[in-house]
This record gives sequence, C-alpha cells and structure tokens, in this order.
Amino acid sequence: MRSRRSSPTQSSVKQTTCGQLEVPTKELHAKLIWKYDAAPYIFGYAAVGLQVRLLAIRKDEMTERGAKAEIIETYNLGDLNSRISFFLALLNLSTLFRPVVDLIQPLDILEYGIIERGNGVQITFAEDCVMKTYPQSMPSDDIIRNLRELHRKMKKHKVPNVVELKAGNMERNT
Repeated sequence: MRSRRSSPTQSSVKQTTCGQLEVPTKELHAKLIWKYDAAPYIFGYAAVGLQVRLLAIRKDEMTERGAKAEIIETYNLGDLNSRISFFLALLNLSTLFRPVVDLIQPLDILEYGIIERGNGVQITFAEDCVMKTYPQSMPSDDIIRNLRELHRKMKKHKVPNVVELKAGNMERNT
C-alpha cells in the first residue's frame, strides 16, 4: 500500500492539468484578431487530456489583438458527474450559438492568419475550412492519401462527429 505522501493528491493533479490548460486558453484569445464587433462574445474551448475548459471570448480594447478569454468552467471528462455537467453546459450554451452567429457578419479575412509549424507545414484558417500546405521536402502525397483512406474508413463505419476531408490538392507548389 502506498502512502498518501507518495501519490499525488486530486488537488495537485487538478492544479497541474489546469496549469496545462493555460497555454491553449491563452492561445485562443492571444492569437485572435477580433472581428466580431456586433457580437458581445464568441465561444471557445481548450482541452488537455480529459480536461476541457469552456470559454467566452470577449472584445477587449486594452489588449494588443483586442480579445480576452473568460473561463466559463473547467470539466474533467474522466469523471461521470463532470461529464454530465459538461454535457448540460453545452446544451445550455447551444441556445446562445445561433443568436451570436446571427450577429456576426462574414468577412473575407483570416481569423487567425497563417501558422507555420516547425516542420514547415503551414496551416491557414479560413471561415469555412482549414488548409494545410506541406513543404516540398515532405511527402504530402502520402499524407493526403492516408487522410483520404482514414476518412473513407470512418465514413464506412459511421464514426460520429468526424470532420470531413473535402479535398486534397496534390499539386506541388514551386
């Protein structure tokens, strides 16, 4: 039997995980260029492992990019009661999604711009899609083929909540 001192307490595990959630939470608003002037807020989430944090992201003229995140609640999806609370929170928040979306005018500008990963992959976020551009040194044809096959299998097995691979451009950028 292990002593209480040698095992982490639930509180210390929660503090560690919540600390890990700070990075994705900060990235949600620190990299965002606020373009939702008619909406009082938008919703977001950050997740690390089984921890999920729901957020309201508001306009904030005091910050460089004009947005700040306010934590709605943090949930541990490894715990049944917390999972149920998370589900109920999403149901309650879902009543606000359409009214908030209706306040936002579509703009033809990027929300987050282009992120370049260390391996040279560029990720472009647009209003209706996410585009990944692979460097010539990376075997992008294999990656796209693998993604197509993965999406085909998920569709065949009716896996729920899967983001669909709409198109893969196998042309090389020169």
